[in-house]
Amino acid sequence: MPATQRTNGTQRSERAPRTGGAGLALVSTGLFPISLGLAGVGSTVRRLGDVVDQIWLGTVGTTLLVVAALTLVLDALLYGVKLVRSAMDVRDEIAMATSANLLAPAFMATCILGAELARGHSSGRWVWGLGALGHVLLLSRFVGRWVVAETAPSELNPTWFLPTAGLMTSAMTWPGVGPDMTGWILFGVGAGLWIMVLPLVFRRVVFEDPLAAPLRPTLFILAAPFGLAGNAMLNLPGIDRSEFATALAGAGCFVVLTLVSRPRFFAAAGVALSWWAMTFPVATVGRVFIELHARDPNNLALGIGAGMLALAAACTGVAVMATVRFGRVVVSGDEAMAEREVMALCGEQHAEAEL
Repeated sequence: MPATQRTNGTQRSERAPRTGGAGLALVSTGLFPISLGLAGVGSTVRRLGDVVDQIWLGTVGTTLLVVAALTLVLDALLYGVKLVRSAMDVRDEIAMATSANLLAPAFMATCILGAELARGHSSGRWVWGLGALGHVLLLSRFVGRWVVAETAPSELNPTWFLPTAGLMTSAMTWPGVGPDMTGWILFGVGAGLWIMVLPLVFRRVVFEDPLAAPLRPTLFILAAPFGLAGNAMLNLPGIDRSEFATALAGAGCFVVLTLVSRPRFFAAAGVALSWWAMTFPVATVGRVFIELHARDPNNLALGIGAGMLALAAACTGVAVMATVRFGRVVVSGDEAMAEREVMALCGEQHAEAEL
């Protein structure tokens, strides 16, 4: 058995020599939020195009969804190769709470892409089902770990909402697979775990040391469950729940605006991959307002929704620049710098070096 060590409260195995090659070390769960961010922004842009009857917005949204799908497939293939060739590195990575949490965006993105595909092709329902089932299995694994393993307070951060409240992505995008209760069960599990995890993460953010600079954009994940719950209420069958969705979206919007009002705090993160963590939550909150406008035309709702989407698009631009730079660093052979950036996104709190 390999010796273990505690790093920032995370019980993990000592890293053994890599057996899969240096390049595979840079393939990480931290890359999956890229496809989620693109899918979230793309689906919201596409929906806005439908609501305001602007074909060009639909084209932009569809393009982003295609890029998200290609990115997700590429990341999954690379991570599969890493699992085969360097299983010990994967085990060590999954042993860390934050990097393990970043597996969830792969299934969340699959649900979004499946639901969008289902609008024109029946195969999308199978894609959605694959994403929902994968997320449920992942979540059951996480809950089992919480019960039997010791967890240090410093491990808590907003990425914990990805496997828990993130399950509501499947309810938000439910394309009518199975009986009506299917979507509601998925919503109930995600919402219930969100309510349980929220005070824990809130205590960590307020009463413990601030998150390391590279991780600070992940604080916007705090807004995601509000948007997910609001969209799910509008999507699932039953009586009209627009008022509840409005209240949830308002709370999510307040969280986003509160965080945006601290620009210097977030500027410390620099142009980093962690900005992908902001794109999906903000776009999801904006989508609730866009859906509310679609149901009952309201210029205020449309304005807020479009504003949230514009903010998400701007952050996507920053995240794309960080990704391009990351690719350039990898191509140039500066492996140490590339690995620091990936480690920072995956929760290595000591990775404070300038990226």
